[in-house]
Amino acid sequence: MKSFIAICLFLSIPLLSSCGQQTTNQGSTSEQPKDTQPVSAEQSEEISKSTALDIATAHAGVSDVTKYRIENEIEHGKAAYYIEFFSGDMVYEYYIEKSSGDIISSAFERND
Repeated sequence: MKSFIAICLFLSIPLLSSCGQQTTNQGSTSEQPKDTQPVSAEQSEEISKSTALDIATAHAGVSDVTKYRIENEIEHGKAAYYIEFFSGDMVYEYYIEKSSGDIISSAFERND
């Protein structure tokens, strides 16, 4: 009986040592990081200038833009689009974060 238990323990060692490893299609094993997540293509893409302009005009509640300009900037340490646009007698300025589309800052005033 003691030899049976010893054999079972001996045979279970390879099974226990492979815990936490992932087997690939080729049969080799690779260690799976525990606290990292794969980066998808969506996470690494930037929004387009057109999308940034759409975000800014929607936030301002404006649909009739007469003139605009968009520049690449760094704002508060983040890659951003600086957007200036005119509608009626108002001028609007926005900083839109390129990676997320979040509005970093916005301002508007009457265009004299």
